[in-house]
This record gives sequence, structure tokens and C-alpha cells, in this order.
Amino acid sequence: MKQLNAEGRLELAEMSAQLLDEQAKAFAAFVSKRK
Repeated sequence: MKQLNAEGRLELAEMSAQLLDEQAKAFAAFVSKRK
């Protein structure tokens, strides 16, 4: 496996953070609907 350069790692981290943020929002909406 090739080692990612710093730029590639930063991009991956940003994508991961964005995905987590979207999942958190979706989960919060789901929980609020259940109440």
C-alpha cells in the first residue's frame, strides 16, 4: 500500500469529517422524529 502524501491525508480527513457530520445530522433528525 502506497503511503499517502500530506495533501491526500488531509483530503481524506475532510471527507471523513463531512461524512460523520452528515451521519450525525441524520441520526439527530431520526431521534427527534421518534419522540
